[in-house]
Amino acid sequence: MAGTSDESARAGRTRRAAEARQRAELARQRAAEAAARLAELRRDEGDLVDPDAKPRGSTVEQSERAVELAGEAKRLALKAAESAAAAARASAEMHDSAAQLENHSVELGLGDVAEHRRRAGQHRERAESDRSEALVDERLREQLREWPEPS
Repeated sequence: MAGTSDESARAGRTRRAAEARQRAELARQRAAEAAARLAELRRDEGDLVDPDAKPRGSTVEQSERAVELAGEAKRLALKAAESAAAAARASAEMHDSAAQLENHSVELGLGDVAEHRRRAGQHRERAESDRSEALVDERLREQLREWPEPS
């Protein structure tokens, strides 16, 4: 019964971490699209030669909104990357604790010692995997911080 609860909790943390990474990726894509659109608007700004010509492209208000949305996308991407890293670190800590409990069961000779050792090994592997995921998310967060603020 405890194994099922542990597996269910792990599945929930894994799902939430994956969702956070997806949100971070989507926010990064939106930020890049907004930055590209803003650059395009700035290039097109000088193309209007005839003062009586009908304006093309976005209005000033739309350009300002694009800058605002690009900034918000960057903030959301940062938050999602931070949340994903935190979730992965918490999951690693839980697996470390579970491995310690399995090791204590081995030391006390409770139940099937070989099964406790196997489970402890699985928890250590999952903890290491979660720590690796956290590092990826932390690198993503640092890359996002280096992005220039939209202007």
